[in-house]
Amino acid sequence: MGAEIKDSDRNLAGEYSDASEISSNEDNNMSPSSVENCHDLNTLKAKYLKLCAKFEKVQTIAATLRLEKKIDREEYIQKQHDVQSRNEAYKEELYKKIVEVMEQEFSCCVCNEVFVTVSFSDLNLP
Repeated sequence: MGAEIKDSDRNLAGEYSDASEISSNEDNNMSPSSVENCHDLNTLKAKYLKLCAKFEKVQTIAATLRLEKKIDREEYIQKQHDVQSRNEAYKEELYKKIVEVMEQEFSCCVCNEVFVTVSFSDLNLP
C-alpha cells in the first residue's frame, strides 16, 4: 500500500506542477512591482479577475486530484478486502476437504467408528 500511495503522491505533485505551469504561462505580463505602480483601476480590476479565474482553476484541479486519490485508496482497500475474503473461503474449503478425507480414511468400515479425531490449528497461510 505504501508504494502505491507514494506513486500517487508523485503523480499529484506532477499534476500540481502542470497546473502551476498553466497558470504561470497565461498572461503574466504584470509583475508585482508594476501592479504597485499601476494607478489604472480598470487594468487592476482586469488583472484581479484573471487571477481569480486562475485560482478557481487551480482549486478545481486540486479538488479533482484529491478525489482521484481518495478513489484510488478506496479501490485498493476494496481489492485487499476481496483478496482476504477469497483467502478465508479457500481456507474454509480446504478445511472441509481435509475433514472429509480424514473421516473417510481413518474410520472403520465395519462399525463406522472414527479412529482419529481431526483438529487443526491456525497455520497462518498466506
